[in-house]
Amino acid sequence: MKQAENAEPVYTVENRRQPRMCCQPTLVYVHLAGYDRPVEAQMIEVSSRGLQLQLNQPLPVGADLTIDTGELKVRGEVRHCQAQPNYCFIIGILKHDDAHEDSAKLNP
Repeated sequence: MKQAENAEPVYTVENRRQPRMCCQPTLVYVHLAGYDRPVEAQMIEVSSRGLQLQLNQPLPVGADLTIDTGELKVRGEVRHCQAQPNYCFIIGILKHDDAHEDSAKLNP
């Protein structure tokens, strides 16, 4: 079955335990094993259990990482990576359990 060229995207209801809050796009640095230097990203959403980042390159799903906001470091795992039409990638991060305590310091 061929999809229509100008078809509207299909939106689904999110099934989250904690709502995400939009925040001012904030420059953060993503540290991944195997990368020579940190990757720059924009933090665009935050919740007590996760973050949403926008990057100009994909990140591997399942990768452990550390996000440095300049004020604190948050450890987590890449849960999804979605290419966007404007040549960027939206990355969903699930914070590790020890990172949840620092969530209050991230101001949406």
